[in-house]
Amino acid sequence: MDVKTSKKSILILIFIGIALIAGIWIWKEMQLRSLQKETDKHSTEIKKQYAQLMLEMQSQDLRAIIKPLVWAVRAEMLKNNLNDINFYINELVKEQGFQFIVITDDKNLIISSTNKKWEGKPFETVGLTSDLSSDSTIVKTVSNTILASAPIMGFNKRLGTVFISFDVVPLIFK
Repeated sequence: MDVKTSKKSILILIFIGIALIAGIWIWKEMQLRSLQKETDKHSTEIKKQYAQLMLEMQSQDLRAIIKPLVWAVRAEMLKNNLNDINFYINELVKEQGFQFIVITDDKNLIISSTNKKWEGKPFETVGLTSDLSSDSTIVKTVSNTILASAPIMGFNKRLGTVFISFDVVPLIFK
């Protein structure tokens, strides 16, 4: 074998080695990108599930808060004591997320509200009267707001309704 043939063989082997390394590198890069896309998709799905779970938990929390508020408001309505009702709702609305709280009478007139401009007006100025018609607690989500309403029941008739608007706590993922 002469020197020229041997140099050609070495160059061919080097070229094949470089091509093989480049091919493996490209193949692994494609696998890595595919894995990254799959991971991103999975991460997005987990974030959506987490956001839905947090929304459900906040709705449950609001449902748990509205019951004792209804009991307290009921007791004060039976005593015709609006001052304590105003105190209760004004203290509660100071907590993070609460937008407003409205108390209506049996005619759907606002008797107490965290927005004093609404007092004495019909509930239609604030929301839908269909939100006040149920005989059980209703919690629903509209956009980024949770709306909750619960009837205030007297001994033999409906005294009114508690209506709460709550801003969903934004989720920040890092």
